[in-house]
Amino acid sequence: MSGSGSSRKEGGRSGAAAPRAESSCLLEHRPGLHVRAASVFVRTAQRFRAEVRVEAGGATADGKSIMELLTLAAVRGSTLRIVTQGPDAVRAARELAELVERGFDEDIP
Repeated sequence: MSGSGSSRKEGGRSGAAAPRAESSCLLEHRPGLHVRAASVFVRTAQRFRAEVRVEAGGATADGKSIMELLTLAAVRGSTLRIVTQGPDAVRAARELAELVERGFDEDIP
């Protein structure tokens, strides 16, 4: 996971870019990113002020939208790339990747 922030000029005014972070993780959850797992991911993502994007298989979805996440059709073995931007971006990327790695806190044999 990496985060970066930089100063930039935009429209004649200078300001700091919002912090940005990203994390990649392997989806090892047997059922993949199904409805219940996506719901847990979205509820967790919504706790953060940062924008959350999730990439898988060449597609990108809003990590705060269950409908968009489900369109990724991410199955076990997929790599998810979580990209966050905003004041709590680093923490959001880290916690969401950890959630995926924990199997969305589901107890599935």
